[in-house]
Amino acid sequence: MERPKRVSWRRGLCLVLCLGMLAGCSERRIAPPVKVNAEQVAAEAMKQLDANGDGFLDETELAKCPGLLSCLQAWDTDKDGKLSKAEITEGLSPLKDNETGLRAVSCRVYLDDRPLAGASVKLVPEKFLGLELKPVSGTSDTDGRVRLQAAGQEFPGVPPGIYRIEVSLKDSGGQETIPARYNRETMLGKQIGVAKVVDPNANTILLRLTSSR
Repeated sequence: MERPKRVSWRRGLCLVLCLGMLAGCSERRIAPPVKVNAEQVAAEAMKQLDANGDGFLDETELAKCPGLLSCLQAWDTDKDGKLSKAEITEGLSPLKDNETGLRAVSCRVYLDDRPLAGASVKLVPEKFLGLELKPVSGTSDTDGRVRLQAAGQEFPGVPPGIYRIEVSLKDSGGQETIPARYNRETMLGKQIGVAKVVDPNANTILLRLTSSR
C-alpha cells in the first residue's frame, strides 16, 4: 500500500505564514466612501456663507471658505464671478454616487522656494459638508513631502471632498513661524476627487508659501 506523501516542514511553514498574512489582511479596513446629498449640502453652504443674502457667493464671501473658493473657476458656469446654489449642487454631484474611500494624494510644501521640513499639513473638510468627513494630516520630510493620512486609518490617502489646508511650524517655544494666512486664517483650499473633467493635477497639492507677512 502506497504511503501518503509527507508535506515538508518548509512547505508547512510557508502555508501557515500565508494563512496568517491573509488573516491579517482581512482585518485591515478602509473607511467606507462618504456620499453626500449635493442639494442639501449646497443649501448649507449658502446658509453659512451668503452674508448679504443675495443668493450668490462672491469672492469676498468665499474667502471665508478657501476650499470652496478653489472651486470657483471650475464651477462658475455662467462666468459671473460668483457661485449660485445650483452651481454648487452641480459641482458637488460627483459625491452623490462616490464609490472611492480614499484618493492617493501627492503633497509637497515649500517656503520661499525651498522644501519645508517638519511642517504640519492638515486638510480640514469645509464645515458645510457636515461631520462625516474627517481631517487628514501629515508632517513634511526634508524634501517637503507629506504623507497624508486620517487619524485611525491604516492607509494613507484623502477621502473625496472640499478642504481648507492649514500649514503650521512652531519653534521650540511653541510660537508659530509661518504666517497666519497659511494656518489659523488660511487662504489655502483644495477639492479632492470632485472634478468632473480629467485634471492631471487633481490629486496633487503643491504648496508654495512665502515668509513675508
